[in-house]
Amino acid sequence: MERISHKIIITRYNKKIISIVYVNGKAYDIDTHILGEPLLNSIHVAKVKNITPNIDAAFLDICVQKDNRGRNMKCFYSLNDNKSHLYLDKMPHSNLKEGDDILVQVIKESAKSKVPITSSHISLSGIYAVVSIGRGRIHFSSKIKDGEWKQEMSEALKEYLDADIDILLRTNAYNVDKALIINDIKTYKEKLGDIFEKAAYRTSPSFLYSSDKSYISMVKKYLNSGLMEILTDIEPIYNEIRQFVEYHDSSYLPRIRFYNDLLQPLSKLYSIETLLSEVLTKKVWLKSGAYIVIEYTEGLTVIDVNTGKRSNKGSANENAKRTNIEAAIEIARQLRLRNISGIVVVDFIDMNTKQDQDELFCIISDELKKDPLKAVAVDITALNLVEITRQKIKKPLYEQFMLDI
Repeated sequence: MERISHKIIITRYNKKIISIVYVNGKAYDIDTHILGEPLLNSIHVAKVKNITPNIDAAFLDICVQKDNRGRNMKCFYSLNDNKSHLYLDKMPHSNLKEGDDILVQVIKESAKSKVPITSSHISLSGIYAVVSIGRGRIHFSSKIKDGEWKQEMSEALKEYLDADIDILLRTNAYNVDKALIINDIKTYKEKLGDIFEKAAYRTSPSFLYSSDKSYISMVKKYLNSGLMEILTDIEPIYNEIRQFVEYHDSSYLPRIRFYNDLLQPLSKLYSIETLLSEVLTKKVWLKSGAYIVIEYTEGLTVIDVNTGKRSNKGSANENAKRTNIEAAIEIARQLRLRNISGIVVVDFIDMNTKQDQDELFCIISDELKKDPLKAVAVDITALNLVEITRQKIKKPLYEQFMLDI
């Protein structure tokens, strides 16, 4: 099995703080960050403003912090996805109604004209574990396949479960020291308890808990044996990451480096301007001379595969198959690089046999499994279009850079 190594670069570009994750030397994930308090995953005492039965939803007011001031923000709350509500008055309730005060967490940022989405499924993420409101169960990342290890950990962690708490072991937890996992669980159980205790004495709308800075959340995701280096030229971020890593697992400290070469900025060293200009355009050239075109629409993303300048060696079907396989691998990468989410439809070059179509579908399915977010190849339609869905959490990259593509 190929060893996966990660390197993370954090720097400033075009008045933004950006991070790039390199997988085995190739850029795979790009994100923008703020130094202030993030909205995503923050926890609030919310006021129910409107119930909208026709869409089975409610609209809430939460309080967000900006420039040390609080302001109200409208959020969406699905009544279909949130069957039970975290009321703060401890009184019996038959149905959610206007004026109720409930505890919620922001699970998706605003996108274009859509307001942020909130949930009553409160959770806190550590490096190795996620602690959430639940029913006293232990879950595991879908990427952990070792049944024997999962059984062993289920037994070892039983004593840390409460009747109203669930624990999810993240991919990073696999085969690490149990003490590190247990410390994660204890830390975030205590934080969750503090949040509920604090909520009982707050008026609504009220800001309760700020999630980790987005670059700290990113470090949590990649803090495992595959992490080779985190390199930044932004001193406050360097200090924050070192402080976080020192508290949780100081063995990784030598991999955190501050870059201070004034003659060659970090953005120049890694050709970040070139990378971003490529990622923020519609056309992506492949090594063979073929290319893909990525079109964003209001409801979905459409990707078209073209042979372009590819040399035609062999039969037309062989060329189509080779181009499609090359494109499938790159499409999975581009979804991550551009943070494309929701529904994606790919128009590959037509192939003659169902066997070739099935092989292509397996290849793109396997590539999507490498994505840190949930990404699934759903089906091949009667028109030979491949349907993909990818979890939506943050804005696509072009929106983060405020581009009209």
